[in-house]
Amino acid sequence: MSLNHHDRDRRCLLKKCLRISLRIVAGAALLAASSYAVLVGINWNDRPAGAAAQKLAKAFDAAPALPDDKNAYVYMTGFSVEQSADPFEWGVKRIRWANLNIARSHFGEDMPGNDFVLPSAGNSSLGTLAEACREIDRSCLATLNQYEPEIPKILQENQWLQDRYETLLSLSQWRETTTLDINMQFPAYAHVFDGQKVLLLRAWSASTTGDSEKSRELLDKDLIFWSNILASTDMLITKLIAATAIKRNFGWTNIIINRLPADQATRAIPHSLQQTITISEYSMRRCLTGEWIFAHSILARTKNATHNPLDLFQMDDSDNSLEPLFLSLASPLLQIQDSKNRYAEFLDALSDILEVPLEQYPHAFQQAHELESQTAEAASVWWRPYNLLGNLLWAISTPEFTAYAARIADLEGMRRATLLAIRLRNQLVTPEKAQSMLVDAAERSPYDNSPFEWDEAERAIVFNGLAPDKHAQTSFLY
Repeated sequence: MSLNHHDRDRRCLLKKCLRISLRIVAGAALLAASSYAVLVGINWNDRPAGAAAQKLAKAFDAAPALPDDKNAYVYMTGFSVEQSADPFEWGVKRIRWANLNIARSHFGEDMPGNDFVLPSAGNSSLGTLAEACREIDRSCLATLNQYEPEIPKILQENQWLQDRYETLLSLSQWRETTTLDINMQFPAYAHVFDGQKVLLLRAWSASTTGDSEKSRELLDKDLIFWSNILASTDMLITKLIAATAIKRNFGWTNIIINRLPADQATRAIPHSLQQTITISEYSMRRCLTGEWIFAHSILARTKNATHNPLDLFQMDDSDNSLEPLFLSLASPLLQIQDSKNRYAEFLDALSDILEVPLEQYPHAFQQAHELESQTAEAASVWWRPYNLLGNLLWAISTPEFTAYAARIADLEGMRRATLLAIRLRNQLVTPEKAQSMLVDAAERSPYDNSPFEWDEAERAIVFNGLAPDKHAQTSFLY
């Protein structure tokens, strides 16, 4: 066979292989296109709103509107502005700005207005005290005693911050007026907490001079305000912020009243501390409904996205030139209402489970865990053709809320432990005898009526709650 004939045969073979390859590729492309067309057809219509979704939407819309000058949320949004500025004025400006810019692609842009600078440990006495008293322990007490001579000066320098914080406490109504969206801006809670620390330090200082009435007044106003937010907020993060503020109030109330003589200490107990935390305060229903509203914003952004809507900080530097194409192809496979229906059913069922008296909470807590596990297991089978992208999103982000619910419910145990520490001291019970008194004390765990524990090393009454990890145990110095 000649060389030319051999080359000719090779070229024919290559052409034949190329034709076969092209037919295979074309067949695969046709199959893929046909499969995609079938998927689009299956996903042509979304579901109507389900009963649970209608229930949550109705509940969210039912909250009454508030005038800006009566709304603590507006004032808190502007709270962090510099000393010379008006928090109400800037709260209104910031909320208006946030709602106008809610559709921006990426989160993280600062709200208008300059904030005051938070004091830091080492640069200010207030910052040092705040850092030392993150937890109310023996180290915190030692630092407070060390800085005792400087406290009047610290309070004088920060009187404006206490005044601003007390104005916030005077506002008894709360309603988030910023659109609940994945891109929303939150108030500068750290600055608000700085105001709380100044007020608590003022209550501490009043106890030094024996002014039990002033201490009680300040502690009472603080606890009432945060308890109101606990019941009124539509946002989980704000509910947890309120729980943190209340826990701090309990810890400071304990050490402040401990400084007073027994006859004055009884009068200094805040009235609100003696009130059981109500089911409306520890209920998760409102903030879980808010989580449902947040989820809608994520789904809507995903449906209409030209870039990854969850890539909030643009941390991925890789080439995403094909991302708009992929998203446009995926968009028809996401059914917003079907996804909202499924999430609403889960959240409504979870709210029902957790909305029980606290003595039933351990069982409810277990039921809630089981619901979350069952939901996550069911979501793992995501490759059903209808709402394929929604199924996938649900599978990779099935939420867990029971740990947060436990942190809120545990506040009642902390309240009781605070009262018990105060009551035993007022009865002049020594630390050596306090441990034996816990067994027969009226104040006990809200969950199983078991007595509180005693930490001999810290000389503290201990409440063991349902919250996991570092939040499980809270100590109250004796």
